[in-house]
Amino acid sequence: MGHVSVLLDEILGFVPSSVKEGGLLDVTAGGGGHFFAILKAHPLWKGECWDRDPDAVLRIQQKGVDFEGRYQFVAKEFSKEAAPESKFDFILADLGISSFQLDDPRRGLSFYSEAPLDFRMNVGEGPSAQEWLAQKSIKDLEDILIKFGEEKSYRRISEALKKLGPDEFSSAQKATSFLMKELRLSHKQGTLHPLTRTYQALRIAVNDELGELQSFLTWAPRHLKKGGRLAIISFHSLEDRKVKRAFESLSDEGFNILTTKALTPTEEEVIQNPRSRSAKLRIIERMI
Repeated sequence: MGHVSVLLDEILGFVPSSVKEGGLLDVTAGGGGHFFAILKAHPLWKGECWDRDPDAVLRIQQKGVDFEGRYQFVAKEFSKEAAPESKFDFILADLGISSFQLDDPRRGLSFYSEAPLDFRMNVGEGPSAQEWLAQKSIKDLEDILIKFGEEKSYRRISEALKKLGPDEFSSAQKATSFLMKELRLSHKQGTLHPLTRTYQALRIAVNDELGELQSFLTWAPRHLKKGGRLAIISFHSLEDRKVKRAFESLSDEGFNILTTKALTPTEEEVIQNPRSRSAKLRIIERMI
């Protein structure tokens, strides 16, 4: 499908236009779509972009050739705080998995990848999918599917996951085919894949995505300048709920919520980029 920056026009509309020489931090660089679009729209701005995915650095280098001297890439998780002295006019987090990772045949993140099944954002960190699942009981998996996937068939799916063997783990496609057969599921083209919630839940758990988000929400507001804005795009109700509650707490501490209701993609954007359909954008501004 290729990568398309979600809610890009909305993001650009909230970047403080009155700041001529601003500082930008994008903690989920991906392919640099949002990041470089902001730098292009604001020629005197400079910024940092981070990503935990080792493959991101090459994508950023390729896209950043016209922005030499205006940005720095850092291989870093967004749960890790920025340098103490760093203050920014705009901080952006685009949560979840990127199309680059989903569509990369070398990664085992998509349903039909020939690569070994793997839910890690950084394949150099932590146990493989096979090792991770071996450490989990059926009860553990049921809890994960309920909490992170809101999956109704959590018991059947958890039992099926524990039946995956070395051959199924050798490719995401084999694992998907095995689970679909074991669970007697089918998929019609153009509809949501029946295992979407399952794979999403496992990815969130493996990468501790909610823990990462909580850490980010703790430190990021402190690194905004007066008038600076924090923008967060989420794709899951649990993520959006955490962001909403954090912003509500900050509204009593000198911050102003700029999106009383989360912004969502237009019908046109969803048609052009179906993966944007669940995106929600919330933005808060530091007033003091």
